[in-house]
This record gives sequence, C-alpha cells and structure tokens, in this order.
Amino acid sequence: MPQNFISKRQLRCTTVVQDDLEEEVIWEIVENEGAIVINLVKNTGLEISECYWVDESRTYLQAKYSHWTSMELFALIDQNGSIVAKSISEVAEYIVDKDLFIVVFSGHDTTDQFFGEILDNDDLKYAVVNGYGELVIPMQDWVIRYLEEGRVFVCEQSIPPVWYGAR
Repeated sequence: MPQNFISKRQLRCTTVVQDDLEEEVIWEIVENEGAIVINLVKNTGLEISECYWVDESRTYLQAKYSHWTSMELFALIDQNGSIVAKSISEVAEYIVDKDLFIVVFSGHDTTDQFFGEILDNDDLKYAVVNGYGELVIPMQDWVIRYLEEGRVFVCEQSIPPVWYGAR
C-alpha cells in the first residue's frame, strides 16, 4: 500500500436497545460509503467499548473490551475484522514499515493468546507481535524499544542488553 494512501474505511458505532431493554454497542468497519460493512462484535465475539485505527492507512484497529475478570484489555484487529492479538494491556508502538507491534501484558491470564503464560497482578511483560498475531520476540520482563536508526529491537535493563535484528 503506498505511503500516501489514505483508506476510505470508517468506523461506525451504533447503540441498539434490545427487547429486554439492554443496550448493545455495535462497532462496524464501513467502506465504499456503506457498501461493505464488517460487524466487529460478531466477527470477534468481544464486547467492544472503544475502538480506533492504529495507523493512517487504517490497516489495524485497537479495540478496548472487558475481560471476564472485569479487567479492561485491548485487541488488535485487522481491516477484515479478524483478531490479530488480544489480552493486551497496551500497544506501546506500531512499527509500520515492519508491520510489527510492541505490546504490553500485565496481571492476567494470557492462556487464550500467548503460550499459556499466567501473570501475577504486578507482572508486566513486553513482546513483539507481527500482523498475523505471531510472537516475533517472546514475552520479556524488560522494556522493549525499537531503535529506528539501527533497525533493531532492544530489551532494556537486561545484562547484557538483548538485541534483535542487525546492529
């Protein structure tokens, strides 16, 4: 996709009152002035409370939802309405040219996403995930940063520092 391309994809949020007077919030991706509509709630099975595009090309969404523990978490969703990754506490950075995300996990069960790790409430782990939801750099106790000038990922506070990529 060219760098100067801006998608005509839009997000639409609708609140529907059900027969039992419960409100349902429906998030949709709308394209071509309404010709293509993707219902994110049906596609993902998540009760999404907030949603916004991660990048200008509108390739990925970050959706906030409530976990069964009542903890608010985020999911990365692609432009087709499919979940890339979920159970995320924070999307720290999106590296557009690499199609990689630095994500943060904290204090909850991640067995539904990344290899069965269970985190204590005070745990904080960082990982790098690609656009397919695969772990590129596994969960680390250390802060992961991307250094643009060196095109490397660095896990800070580790001795010696852990470098991923060309130096």
